[in-house]
Amino acid sequence: MHAGYVFVIIGVIFVGTNIWLLRRVGATLEFVHGGVFNLTGHVVAVFLLFDIFSSSTSDLGKMMEDDPALGEPSPASNPATSNIDLSTDTSLVVDISDALSEHEKVKFTVHTKTTLPEFRQSEFSVVREHEEFVWLHARYVENEEYAGIVIPPAPPRPDFDESRDKLYRLGQSEGQMTKAEFQKMKAELEAEYLAEFKKTVAMHEVFLSRIASHARLRNEHNFRVFLEYKDELQVRGKNKKERLGGLFKNLGKTVDEAMLANYKDVDESFEKEKQFLSVYHIKVKDATRFADRMTRSHKGVADCHI
Repeated sequence: MHAGYVFVIIGVIFVGTNIWLLRRVGATLEFVHGGVFNLTGHVVAVFLLFDIFSSSTSDLGKMMEDDPALGEPSPASNPATSNIDLSTDTSLVVDISDALSEHEKVKFTVHTKTTLPEFRQSEFSVVREHEEFVWLHARYVENEEYAGIVIPPAPPRPDFDESRDKLYRLGQSEGQMTKAEFQKMKAELEAEYLAEFKKTVAMHEVFLSRIASHARLRNEHNFRVFLEYKDELQVRGKNKKERLGGLFKNLGKTVDEAMLANYKDVDESFEKEKQFLSVYHIKVKDATRFADRMTRSHKGVADCHI
């Protein structure tokens, strides 16, 4: 279709050029014959123009008949005719089938379905916590074999403290509002909490799905351990209570060290011996100085008598 437009534009330009030439011919005829052939020149020009346009149109039609592709749109110009491969690799599918929120952590049930021979079973599930997702991400980042490969970012830590605080404050102010208002606000806060929880689960699932769909990342040994090992991976970080307990422990240790630094364990016998040795050292030092002085005096006297 676009090629046809191009030929039409070329034909129009060609016809316009011939019109200009014919007008020049007509002007020449008027000048030579003094206007006698004025009408005749214009009639001849019209017939010549019609003949040129007819021949150009017939030539264009003949070219389109010889090459039918000129009158058809190119496949690239029509996205509806483009071939798009929508097939997906289902040899390893990883998702989070369930999640349980506790006070300080979230337990994710990671479900795996695969046809790869590297796995011992075709379908299985394990329970994982957020710290184990962070551990898996670190295994990829610290491995130099994956340099240059975009590692999927680790999912953010689940944080529902704000939603829990809102629900707690709402429960404290239950007697200050009507039952309808309380139920409405409670439903809104629960919906907010549920939306945040689903978002957290989805981000952890996307992290695993991106690894499972990558041709190289999916072959990592630690990834198979993450998916298949039934027990905990022993990579869990300390929760807030444990971190707070460690802070108080370190603080108490620092205070004890400061107190011990100012404390002196006094031994009377040791102190007496230490004092005696100090005095003895001073007396020996003074005796040595006096002996040196006496020796120099005797030497001076001897030099005078020689």
